[in-house]
Amino acid sequence: MDDKLIIQRLKELKAQIADLDKRMAAIDKQLDGDPSEETVTNCVQEVAKILDEREPILNEARQWLMLLNKKAPDIVTDAEALPN
Repeated sequence: MDDKLIIQRLKELKAQIADLDKRMAAIDKQLDGDPSEETVTNCVQEVAKILDEREPILNEARQWLMLLNKKAPDIVTDAEALPN
């Protein structure tokens, strides 16, 4: 597979993680102040969903990075900066 395609996929995965991070930030805002028990319960459930969504994205990113590392270790140095 072409290195450019792999790096493009890593960028897409980074964008997906950024979207999940935005959802987490929105949940954090909901918990500011004195939230109701129902709000806390709903937020906990939403965080669990987000973590479930995040895991396969991170696993895929790791696989792509390992592939790049096998192909050319110097490329991975640049690509590792993507998920941050």
